Formats: sequence, C-alpha cells, structure tokens
Amino acid sequence: MQARSYPLGVHPSPSGDGSANVAVYAPGIEELELVYQRPGGTWRRHQLKGHNHGIHYGTVPPPLHGHGEESRAEMLETDVCPAMPEGTRYGFVPFSTTAKRTPDPSKEQIMLDPYGRGLTRLSPPPGVKDPGPDAYGGKYVSEVVAQNYCWENPDRPSIPWRDTIIYEAHAKGLTMRHPDLPEELRAPTWASLTRPFSNICRNWASRPSSCCPCTLTWMSPISPRTGSATTGDTTH
Repeated sequence: MQARSYPLGVHPSPSGDGSANVAVYAPGIEELELVYQRPGGTWRRHQLKGHNHGIHYGTVPPPLHGHGEESRAEMLETDVCPAMPEGTRYGFVPFSTTAKRTPDPSKEQIMLDPYGRGLTRLSPPPGVKDPGPDAYGGKYVSEVVAQNYCWENPDRPSIPWRDTIIYEAHAKGLTMRHPDLPEELRAPTWASLTRPFSNICRNWASRPSSCCPCTLTWMSPISPRTGSATTGDTTH
C-alpha cells in the first residue's frame, strides 16, 4: 500500500488491496488533508503525508469490514477501489494541528480536485429556492466516478512537446450546428464529442482534416454545471 505521486487524482492503489492512491499538485500549501465521504458514510479527514515537488500524495485504506481475505475479496467484487468507491465525495483542506473537527463541505467550501472526474453540488446558492442544475453558486465537492472502465488503449501517447499540436475547442461552438452529427448528440451535451474528433473537424476545415492534425484537445471553459457542456466564450 505504498503511496505514489503519480497518477494525479484518485485511483485504485497498484497493490490491488482495495486502497486508494490520492495525489494532487498544490505547491502553495505546506501540508494537505483529504476530506472525504464514502456513500452512506460520514465525512472523514486523512492527511496526505507524501510530498514531492509540490505534489501531495497518500493512500486511503479500505474500510474495516468483517474478517479475513474473503471479506476483502467481496468488497473488490463490488468496486475496484472500496477505500474510495464510486460516489465518494471529497476535497482538500490545508492540514492543521489545531483543527478539532472535520469541516462540513455543505457549509464551507473545500478545495476541489483539479484532476477529479466528477463534480457535485452539496448545497444551493444562498437565498435561491429550487435552483436548477445550471444555477451558479452553492458549495461543490469532487466526486469519484466508476474506475473500472476498460480503455481500449491504456498506454499514454507520450508525444514530445515539440510535436504537440493543441486544438482549443468549445463543445457548443464545435458541434451545435454540425450537419454530420445527429441533433440529439449535439451540444450542450458532452455526447457531442463522442464521435471521432477527425470527423467532427472535417466539416469545418477548408482542407481535409489529415492536413491539420492535432495531438491534444483543450476543452474550455469547464465549469460546475450538471450534465451539459457549458456555454460562453473560450477565455481561460
């Protein structure tokens, strides 16, 4: 259950024992704590004791459940990472030796995981009744999504920076009126980008897409809205 500073975010520990490896780049903070809540559980805090070149990292052990390896095997059948399974809510706070309680993220905003794959709102904006999913404000936390997806090609491209071509795109501007995409797949849903990117770009390019290859797609802006791609400009 040795902690690693890579990959960033929340991932199953390579040891395969059900623990979670947590790593986040936060060079401006001397010591960092993870605040998390498993589905149906209470909020807990866990210090990330590893520190390497601005990256704070540590492992979260799986919950105590039963006795022996059989119980652990049963947990692993349910989720590849029972320490922080799908639906776990979490965030970060600076470590403090004087803190006597675990912060309540529904009342005070904690730091989100820039490498997280899920986001959920715990409390609505103040003074707003029945806010929709697009209402700004409120308190947000990161959320663990399913981690057992089988990638077709798990190898990292490792393309040198000198050969990298970044294509900055906005889901709505790129697909909202794209004639080759079915209307139900066009923005403002992220499903609009599930088609091969070369097919999406071909329609807008004056030359074949093969003449303008890109190795990295930069989606912007990304903001806390539920279930849809955001609207707006591409200002960072």
